[in-house]
Amino acid sequence: PSQLPSEVPSQLPSQLPNQLPSEVPSRLPSEVPSQLPSDVPSQLPSQVPSQVPSQLPSQLPSEVPSHLPSEVPSQLPIEVPSQLPSEVPPSVSPTLSPIVILTDAPSPPPQDQSIRRIAEQMNQFYDASRKNELARDRTDLRDMLERNFEHARDVEDLIMQHAHDKTHKPKERDKRQLNDLDAGDYFADLPDFITQADRDPFKCRCVDCDEDEVCGGLWKGKRYPGRGTSKPEADTDVDLHSEKVHIVVSHCKSSLEWMSDFTKGHAIASIHIISKCGDPVVGAPDGATIEVMPNVGRCDHTYAYYITSRIAQRVLPEDLEDSVVIFLKDDISSNNFHQSGYWNDFGEMIQLASSENGFACGIIPGDVQFGPHNFFLSAYHEVKTLFDFSMENYGRNIKGYASDGVEFTSDHKTLGSWYASLGVQQPPSELVQVCYGGVFGASVSNIMKRDMLVWKAIEKSLSRGSNIQEGHYAERSWAGLLSTPLQPFKVKALFDKADGAYLNKSSMHGALLKRPKLYLHIGVAGTSSTELLTESVVADIAKLKSDGYNVAVHGKWDGGIYEFPNVDRLGSCMWSDISKREFPDHLKEATVCPDNLLLDLSEYMKRSAKASEDMVIVNPWLIHPETAMSLGIYFDPVWDVKVVIYYRRYFEWITISFEKWREDIFEYTLSPHKALIPSTSFRYIDFLREYCKRLFYGKDVNEDGFPVRKLDHDTHDTGIVSMQQVNGKVYFNQFDPTTNFEVEELTDLQEYTYFVAKQYYANPRFRHGVNIVNYHDIRGPETNFYCHVLHDAHNACKTAIEREESASKAAEMRTESFAQVDPILPFKPSHALEEIVIAGYMAGRLQFDDTRSKKLFVQQILLWIKMVHSALQERKLSITDLPVECLYQFEIDRLLEVSLAYEKALLPEFFRSSKGADGLQDEFSQWRFCSVDTAMILNEARWDFLFEAASHYDLPEQPKAYIHIGAPKTGSTSIQDTMAMDMGFLKQDKYFLAMHGQIAKEAGEYIIDNMLVKCDQLGACVWSEEQRQMVVQGSGDKNAGLCPDYLPRTFNAFLSKAIAAKSNIVISNEWLNRPTSESGLVDILDGWDPIVVIYYRRFFDWMISAHYQWHFDISMGTVELLKGKVRLIDFMRMFCGRLFASNVRHSADDSDLSFVDLTDTQEYTYHAWKRYRKVPQFENNVKIVNFHDGHIIKSFYCDVLSAERACELETYRLESKESVVKTRSKKSTTYVDLAIGVYGKQSVAHAGGHNHDHDHDHDEPIPMTMEMLHAMGDRFQERMAAKGFVEDDLPQECLTKSEEALLLNVSLAYEKILLPETYASGGEDATRGHFFSSLASGKFCSVDLEGVMGDPRWAFLFEDAI
Repeated sequence: PSQLPSEVPSQLPSQLPNQLPSEVPSRLPSEVPSQLPSDVPSQLPSQVPSQVPSQLPSQLPSEVPSHLPSEVPSQLPIEVPSQLPSEVPPSVSPTLSPIVILTDAPSPPPQDQSIRRIAEQMNQFYDASRKNELARDRTDLRDMLERNFEHARDVEDLIMQHAHDKTHKPKERDKRQLNDLDAGDYFADLPDFITQADRDPFKCRCVDCDEDEVCGGLWKGKRYPGRGTSKPEADTDVDLHSEKVHIVVSHCKSSLEWMSDFTKGHAIASIHIISKCGDPVVGAPDGATIEVMPNVGRCDHTYAYYITSRIAQRVLPEDLEDSVVIFLKDDISSNNFHQSGYWNDFGEMIQLASSENGFACGIIPGDVQFGPHNFFLSAYHEVKTLFDFSMENYGRNIKGYASDGVEFTSDHKTLGSWYASLGVQQPPSELVQVCYGGVFGASVSNIMKRDMLVWKAIEKSLSRGSNIQEGHYAERSWAGLLSTPLQPFKVKALFDKADGAYLNKSSMHGALLKRPKLYLHIGVAGTSSTELLTESVVADIAKLKSDGYNVAVHGKWDGGIYEFPNVDRLGSCMWSDISKREFPDHLKEATVCPDNLLLDLSEYMKRSAKASEDMVIVNPWLIHPETAMSLGIYFDPVWDVKVVIYYRRYFEWITISFEKWREDIFEYTLSPHKALIPSTSFRYIDFLREYCKRLFYGKDVNEDGFPVRKLDHDTHDTGIVSMQQVNGKVYFNQFDPTTNFEVEELTDLQEYTYFVAKQYYANPRFRHGVNIVNYHDIRGPETNFYCHVLHDAHNACKTAIEREESASKAAEMRTESFAQVDPILPFKPSHALEEIVIAGYMAGRLQFDDTRSKKLFVQQILLWIKMVHSALQERKLSITDLPVECLYQFEIDRLLEVSLAYEKALLPEFFRSSKGADGLQDEFSQWRFCSVDTAMILNEARWDFLFEAASHYDLPEQPKAYIHIGAPKTGSTSIQDTMAMDMGFLKQDKYFLAMHGQIAKEAGEYIIDNMLVKCDQLGACVWSEEQRQMVVQGSGDKNAGLCPDYLPRTFNAFLSKAIAAKSNIVISNEWLNRPTSESGLVDILDGWDPIVVIYYRRFFDWMISAHYQWHFDISMGTVELLKGKVRLIDFMRMFCGRLFASNVRHSADDSDLSFVDLTDTQEYTYHAWKRYRKVPQFENNVKIVNFHDGHIIKSFYCDVLSAERACELETYRLESKESVVKTRSKKSTTYVDLAIGVYGKQSVAHAGGHNHDHDHDHDEPIPMTMEMLHAMGDRFQERMAAKGFVEDDLPQECLTKSEEALLLNVSLAYEKILLPETYASGGEDATRGHFFSSLASGKFCSVDLEGVMGDPRWAFLFEDAI
């Protein structure tokens, strides 16, 4: 520099070095401590001037010391000269926004100063350059706001856009980074801390954590390194008993009785109470001195007076370094707390005052709200904004202090003006600590470092009156005057952490602010980021926590061992029902939102925000459409959400998507039904054409997805035209690809990065927080995420880099390629064989029974693949000899064009680098987009040999699994008990049994010969999570939906034993009638040929029996929910409500029998049959058995199982009238219905406030139970008998004629659908006869509740009834 600072120390050091090092580095380190070391060489020059000359030379000597000393003290001088820019623009108006965007500090200048001045010069340079850049930044922001505010809907959008513009504005640094990237420098743009030692004393790892011994706790001013310890670099506790603690109390009206508890456990050297309001001091601690003064300046005047007039009397010179003063008001209760934050405790204040900082605030800062947003406050304030503070008035006076009539406003309009009037220089750092609330502590040594004239000036200024503006200036100045100034690296760390500075001249003007950040990593699939981060985030959870991050990771809940909630199905809680219906069957369970997920996650996020911790959520399901909108509503506005989406080049990504799609097809959806086979996209090139059809063909895309227009414009009568080749090629320029969209919009896989980013960017909540991470970067996804996406994740970042270096993961990822392994063979051999087999099956060259299961079909496909492979080997042919079909050149060109467009849109800077567009085109040129030509193989006779051996590659016959699922009330218990009794005969017939209701004879016994016992809860092992929850809620038993741990294991052992015995199996369990059982059974019966057996009972007759069972199991909760209406007619109207309300005269003779779906009894035979038939494995394997044949066991043995010995046995029993079929005697429910109806009516009356006779002085009534209601029904029956009445004497309420007709017709329709042959051969007449017989006997009637309770004739029933 051409000039030295305006202020220069008056004396030179007493000792100067006599020798400089031989090697001189070209520049200084980025951060330099503020003071010179205490150790200096022992020799001095012979003559040392006693004073600095009045005129200094304009240039420094040409020789410059090479480096700083190795040992540097940690503190800056209390007063350091500073320079400000000559022009400082005004701050942004707080009416526009409470945030000021801060900028990063620049690097220090090259080393060209003498060692004598280096520390001071560095501080001055840092201070001045930071202020200049901040001033420019504010000017830009103000100008932008003035230009746009009239049209802006959201001021925050402007602020964030400004920050975005600054981040993305091309700079020299960006150009250097691109050059570094081109050069392949791994460490080129990694954060500085990566190349620094873990214990670098001049680098903060974090400012609000426990792990950083230097800076941890700095944000809130609640922890600093200790002083006077054996290990000064460690954050060890100071021995508080070695400190001499003095207390000064500013008293007005409040009692001081709280002080003994407040100071308990601490030795107090002195307590001085200064009372100002004329009230007596109540509760003064023993030994305290009391001084009475006029009430001026409030507590701040008291403190200044104590420093100028009393501190020297209480602190001996020898105790100066070991003494602290705690400054207290007479009331530090919650009633006198109006700041944001919480009170610090006495011990903590002593420790902080004794630390390097030399100052402790009595209030730890909290947070502040701006509309929907919440920001966390720092104890540190930006000096320039703080000095602009100017409170116009102050009316808070909860203590009722008397007014002295002195005007509030001061001659000094701002804090900066008042501060300058004290004769003290502006703080040497851009940031200064501020303490609100008038309660603090300070080391005496720091107090005495200030010139006493400063304290006297404060005392004099505060003597003007009681409630004055100067008091608020003083409140904001104590910490800055008494604390140790921050070193530059700490200033930088605080600025890096902050999102801005608070603008509010009536409050905490200038306070640094930050919002908690939520990093939402959503993938995308095909970029490896989810797979890697799912593992690494959990593995590095301790590192991330030390960096201030809480995490929640999809697929890693593991019962809560990592202390984060289960977020696996967070996406399902965001999607609409319409969106959920688009998911394939094997993913239906993943669309169910668990009841407590959102609540648990919200609580977890609230705890994180309260602890000032950021968050990382990893969940790949959040890429689906609709997710962004719902998440934007769900996330608390307190969070600053950063959406992290990874990018991979489109042609690579769609290839990976094809691979995953093919895997899913074979695992979940490949069906023997040809209509369900995606033959038009099964091959790689077909997949590309399907999902790029608009890109490739423009408006010439027909409904089937392919262009078929003739290029010579020959059009057939149908309007469909075909492709024409010219010299064997198809030319793109002969198509018309006109479209209203940019090229990026012409592909159709919405899971790609571009569309996911577009979805989140379209939501205002996420617009400024979408982060695109480059998969093709030289570093791996983990390192990019930890080091570049997360803010200051020092520990996690270092861990990721070390892991990459040690395992060479980065190199592996860079060399990973999904291009063809062999350029001669541009597809996978396995794909070629699969495609030949599928094409042969679709063309009828290969045959398979499409009623068989999907899994069997896949097994058959594998056999056929083996057949094709063997046929090629026999002819000594390889896969390379197969004909190949590739994309046309125009399709390839369009695929390259869109891949380039995506990279340019998503990563423009990378695109401009040599690794970007050029690298993409180089890689693309090495790819071939081809598949085996299946059309040629099918059409040319020379390939017929591939299918000739098909008859030798059929699947062997599989054992059968008969699954009897009821329906309920069709004799299931009799069937199960009889089979258990006949298990020996059934074993001879080659049947193993797994039936509900069978118990073990001994503990731990699960398989008894050929029967599995204790398998009642098999249904819970196959239901969806949603169904499990429904069962639990309906039964009131939390264990009803649980699959016992032993059952899956023992069931598999049971299957293995049956296979070993070459036997079939029978499963009989009515719980498998519940919805979702059908899909779960497919999974556990892999390798078996399933046959579902359902018994049919006429609907009206089944409803009567089902009501009795329901009535038997009813709970008080159901009674209260239905308000006592539990009669048979209530039951029928409840489950046939839609049918009865249809107002249409439905008939079984109608051509449209869809009215059968208007009943809501999901356990009935028809509904179970319909659900099972939707599953391809069961579609043609559901057998309906007629309950009304009268021989339900014989039908099962003889007609269903064809079990010869068991059939003979049951036939003999029937002929000899020894059948074991059991029926339950049914007691009438009339009297219990009446009791429940009376209770329900009285409950409604009580709820409506109609019980005027209720005596409120009496105790609460005893809660009603079902036992009490049954007892009441018994009393009704006894009273009826005593009067000579029977049940039929009670008035009846029956179904209406319309309801009766609909009940009959729906019953007829069910039989017509389920047993069409039986219905046509006399079943219809039998059903009608049965119905009218039931009608005549009054089976569709119930007791008339209103008729009984409203008729005085029956009043005797209700005397003291309840």
